[in-house]
Amino acid sequence: MARTPQFNRETALNNAMSLFWRKGYHATSMKDIEQAMDMRPGSIYAAFGSKERLFGEALAVYGESTKASFSAALSEGDTELAGFVQLLQNIVEPKIQGNTPSKACMLIKTLLELSNHQTLNNEPVKNYMNELQQLFEVKFCRAIAAGELAPRADAKRLARLYQSNILGLSVMSQRDLPNDQLKQLADDICQQILPASAVLNV
Repeated sequence: MARTPQFNRETALNNAMSLFWRKGYHATSMKDIEQAMDMRPGSIYAAFGSKERLFGEALAVYGESTKASFSAALSEGDTELAGFVQLLQNIVEPKIQGNTPSKACMLIKTLLELSNHQTLNNEPVKNYMNELQQLFEVKFCRAIAAGELAPRADAKRLARLYQSNILGLSVMSQRDLPNDQLKQLADDICQQILPASAVLNV
């Protein structure tokens, strides 16, 4: 009796995430999903229930991965503020090196796509965006407590401003900008939001 290939849920979800990330929810067909996951329709529905539920799980994979990578970047450096500089550099560096696929942040793409379609719930995307902003707020609070920012600094407001610049930089990195201009843009964001000492110490 032939042995059935073992189903690897993590691998399947990562493949689905890459597909949805590249094409978006509506432009992705079930045939696309079958090919990307190397699974038959019946197996896909048995494992995930529907295209919408599969998309939700794939989005969760991306969201959790993004939170982990952002947290790791924010923890780098000898000061609290150094992590903010590092995160901006991480966004543009892969693009400069030429090894990043041409696809903007999945959260941004999904938020824009689902905002115009009331049949799909975009609350999970908003929740992940809120959680990322919370990461920034906590880090700014630590910078204030460490004396790297003025005591009167508003951590919540800074976190919101920083995230808006992160989103803009992510989108701009998909343009055909010269590498030096992309790096300058990241540097300009740092200089506008963070003290000069934070920029110079990285």
